[in-house]
Amino acid sequence: MPFYDVPFDTEEEEAKDVDIVEELYNKDTFLAKEIDSVSANYFVGLVKKNKEKQKQYEEQAKEMKEDFAFKVDSWLRKRQQALDYSNQMLLAKLEAFYQQNQSGNGKPISLPEGNIGFYKTQEKYDFDTNEKEIIDILTGKDELTQYLNFKPSIRKKELKKVCSVHDGNVYVGDTVLPEVTYTPATTEFKVR
Repeated sequence: MPFYDVPFDTEEEEAKDVDIVEELYNKDTFLAKEIDSVSANYFVGLVKKNKEKQKQYEEQAKEMKEDFAFKVDSWLRKRQQALDYSNQMLLAKLEAFYQQNQSGNGKPISLPEGNIGFYKTQEKYDFDTNEKEIIDILTGKDELTQYLNFKPSIRKKELKKVCSVHDGNVYVGDTVLPEVTYTPATTEFKVR
């Protein structure tokens, strides 16, 4: 059962509409007929009405897309939250099992479906999407330009190697990089 309700025509209704239009405006008969100024005026009115309807349909379609996107996002969020909660409960049970059954060596326990244990995560440097400020800082100091590419962009891999963290700030030498966020490595319980 779909979770959405969109007022679209069925294929049969669309085919019927096409047939009616083709019957009304059959090129051979419609174009061959002479029209007077009254008919011409009427047709101008029809064209204007059709264009207005097209605008209305476009606006309705835009609104339906937004509403549909909201419904899809809401549906996805609900499903993901349920699965996240389920995974939290399962991981808590698995962690308790691991604590009871590990042999004290800290190695993962191998099970037919996968391994469980504590795994170290990697430290992470998040370079803000606004790299321009970092590039300005690095180009302002001659000893730091080695971390820039020819087209000014950051050589992140090399820059990470020389970065240091003090009081939550990321430094290159004695220069603060305010647009870089550092997340230290942690140990997380995972299923692999």
